Amino acid sequence: MTTQLSQPAYTDQRAIIGGRCIVFTDPKSKFDALAEAWDDDNLGMSTSNYQHPAHLQIIGMGTAAIPMLLDKLRQGQRRWVYALKFITGEQPDTPEMKANAELARFSG
Repeated sequence: MTTQLSQPAYTDQRAIIGGRCIVFTDPKSKFDALAEAWDDDNLGMSTSNYQHPAHLQIIGMGTAAIPMLLDKLRQGQRRWVYALKFITGEQPDTPEMKANAELARFSG
């Protein structure tokens, strides 16, 4: 007997922020709250903490987070490339980034 495992559609709207479990109405509100928590905890730091629980939960959102990550990248927030790499399994760095140390510095 073989068991087939399928990946369910993303439906979990819970996140742990500040030690509390919070329920959200949609993926965007969850993403925004996690992004804000990550931003707040990285404020004033010279490098971002990519192991931060909020950042890891964004990666855990999987493909549901991609549109929000792309929006952040369009706004020039290059540090979100790291999450995009792990969700997609792709290397989204552009040739321009490879030639520009300032851009590459923010690619994770």
